[in-house]
Amino acid sequence: GHDLIYVCLHGLRGQPYLYGDRFETALSAQTIRDADLTGAVVYLAGCYGDGPVADAFLAAGAACVVGDRDSTWAGRFWPMGSNRLGRLFVRFLRSGSSPHDAFVRARQIFDATSTDPRDQAILDTVRFAAGLGEA
Repeated sequence: GHDLIYVCLHGLRGQPYLYGDRFETALSAQTIRDADLTGAVVYLAGCYGDGPVADAFLAAGAACVVGDRDSTWAGRFWPMGSNRLGRLFVRFLRSGSSPHDAFVRARQIFDATSTDPRDQAILDTVRFAAGLGEA
């Protein structure tokens, strides 16, 4: 019942931009703020998504944003790390879970099935932020 925005771009600490693989600017926080994203559910599969970019999505009206407060990893060809958590999140959204419940369930499954030691760092730093119209 929500629009889903799934972003897999690079972020840098404190920067109001997201970058492509060659670190060309792909998206700015100002561009996001200028959009009407009322009610959207946003998943940021990239480093430092929980910062100026997440704030911009919330300012644009997103119901919630899931992003990482630190560096992360996502896997380039196969969904690993943050992308694997994101796929679980989307799976639970599609099954009818609220965004918050989908986040909680995705974290539980991700934690229970993780085999890479880097996965714990994702669980330690990923955050669900709800906007004014909490999802």
